[in-house]
Amino acid sequence: MEAVYEKIVQLKENISMHPTENISLVISEGLKLSYVKKICEYVFAKQKVKIKLLTQTPRSDPKQRKKKEESIVTVKAQGKSFVDIVKKLKEEVNIDHIGVKVKKLQKTGKGDLRLTVDGGQDMANSLQNEIKRKIDDVKVATRKLGMTTIFVLGMDPTTREEEVRHAIAADIKVNEADIKIRAIRTGRNEEQTVIAEIPRDQALPLIKRRKLRIGWTECGIRERKAKNRVDRMRHQGKNRYCEVF
Repeated sequence: MEAVYEKIVQLKENISMHPTENISLVISEGLKLSYVKKICEYVFAKQKVKIKLLTQTPRSDPKQRKKKEESIVTVKAQGKSFVDIVKKLKEEVNIDHIGVKVKKLQKTGKGDLRLTVDGGQDMANSLQNEIKRKIDDVKVATRKLGMTTIFVLGMDPTTREEEVRHAIAADIKVNEADIKIRAIRTGRNEEQTVIAEIPRDQALPLIKRRKLRIGWTECGIRERKAKNRVDRMRHQGKNRYCEVF
């Protein structure tokens, strides 16, 4: 910890020559965040400097980081009730027998049955074929469901999650059930930001346009990149971002 203390004192001296109000420090693996925080509080006690401590997450195996693919199997209603469709499928189709895992079972706006299947298009095709083999009087369609994460920026403080989901769904022409709202954050000026996941195939036009109207407000759209925050800071090359130790 002596080396840590010396580095932070060194940083303080550099700041005195090049004044700044905000500093971000990347804390290497093995260092206790609480210790570094106490040292910073002691060294910068008499200075008006805002210090943000960032921890560096170890890189995991790319194979482990990869999300499981999901696909959609849609069973058309064709005049049948949603409950009747579900009942018929559960009676006639044994998903354990064909090794298919159904994550979600939902009713679409048109009254069709929408099944989210783990394992990608191959599993979806297996389920589709089994449904067709067991039940003659239904229509079945499949599609791959890849997701892209976006930021919706500059929403007014009264905007609700349902409004965001409805606006995105109407813009990119997908079912609202395909949109996942991950977080809603409020900034200092009371503007809200949403982190949402939307189907990749339909996302591109919205991301290129970079704007979406929600209620009275024209909000900004930005795609969330795969790189983590520490990697982005490294490539910025700005003096106020300091990687130490």
